[in-house]
Amino acid sequence: MLGGDFNLGDIEWDSETVDPKLTQKSASDKLIHLLRDHQLSQMQREHTRENRLLDLFCTNKPSLVKSVSMIPGISDHDAIVADSDIKPAYIKKKPRSIFIFSKADWAKMREDTIKFATEFLSTYMNTTVEENWASLKLFITQVMTAHVPTKTTSNRQNLPWLSGEMKQRSRKKHRMYRKCKVDNHPDTKAAFKKFKKDTAKEQRRARWKYIDKFVSQAFEENNTRPFWKYVKSQRQDNFGVPPLKKDGILNTDSKTKAEILLEEFKSVFTHENKSHIPILSGPSYPTLPDLNFSEEGVMKLLKESNPNKASGPDKIPCRVLKELATELAPVVTAFFRQTTEHCVLPRDWTDAIISPIYKKGNVHLASNYRPVSLTCVLSKLMEHIICKHILNHLDAHNILSQFQHGFRKSHSCESQLLLTVNDLMYSYDQKIQTDIAVLDFSRAFDTVPHA
Repeated sequence: MLGGDFNLGDIEWDSETVDPKLTQKSASDKLIHLLRDHQLSQMQREHTRENRLLDLFCTNKPSLVKSVSMIPGISDHDAIVADSDIKPAYIKKKPRSIFIFSKADWAKMREDTIKFATEFLSTYMNTTVEENWASLKLFITQVMTAHVPTKTTSNRQNLPWLSGEMKQRSRKKHRMYRKCKVDNHPDTKAAFKKFKKDTAKEQRRARWKYIDKFVSQAFEENNTRPFWKYVKSQRQDNFGVPPLKKDGILNTDSKTKAEILLEEFKSVFTHENKSHIPILSGPSYPTLPDLNFSEEGVMKLLKESNPNKASGPDKIPCRVLKELATELAPVVTAFFRQTTEHCVLPRDWTDAIISPIYKKGNVHLASNYRPVSLTCVLSKLMEHIICKHILNHLDAHNILSQFQHGFRKSHSCESQLLLTVNDLMYSYDQKIQTDIAVLDFSRAFDTVPHA
């Protein structure tokens, strides 16, 4: 933590910029770069003297800071009061059962899936979408339980690079330390110090070997999950959602915090009035053709599923969908067709596992968190097919503007920036005035999250 009177009140701390016309720009820029180089975040936002922000409070652990406030000081400067944790509070996860897919009997699972597919395809038209979904989900759960071994996770903070041999060395080191404390002999002390030094050296070598292994594996397999898991374990910030404030009261229990976040997230959703949809003027285009779900296309998407992605509310792992893609493709294709024909989605597909992500500001205010939703994998596959169908129609008839770069193939923010910078530089060279209007269109949702 770093704080005090820096006497540089011309910095706009939200954007970390300084007006180039001000006299203290050079010193202000040096301070900004100094804080960046040392990963320090400036938390103080209130004026401390004569409507200027002169006194700062900086830290490299911003998530540990609960609040920053001002009180009258003994001089003409207000004093900063920072309420902060000294060390992070780790929330231990409860033990849970996980599947060991590396030991699964995939051959037997494929046989059972073929039998299920035959029965499903012969009866699915006589049952509802919800009943068919329940049948499919139940089968996948049962086949995993029958043919995939499980284990219970441990809540201990084990270091993954410590092998059995390294743990034995660590226990021997503690025995030597106790012996050294008892006899207090110079030879015993020298032997303990040498063994301690060698053990520390071996542990460092094992740690860096482990890091090098999963970093190389991440590049080869395009799987960064182990890397970020390691980074998270090394962080010294608080995990989980801190106490949230409502009506001036800090709430610490999980249920109340979930309800506070739920109310906040629901409040920002928009309920559109769809009773009257205006008809826009302009050129007419061909009607969007009927959507066709092909078994080959569904099988391709199932085989391309990332087995490292988390499952949604239905708890169907991507690994199972990928391994049983050939056998499940007819079932999933038939189910997709039924949902579109009846315009009905299973209840699980309208649910989401919502994780609140802290953005900035006071960590105790729910308005400073943003929701990230985890939905069912099969629902996302169906969304992909529908989206592709619509985009193909738009591209085939040149309906989209050439200036539309978002969410299009071979288009991105980079391609749009290249064209924008080129236009700006051309106007600059030709001494032409350029005016830019930037608009933010927020997405509107018809459904809201629920507990």
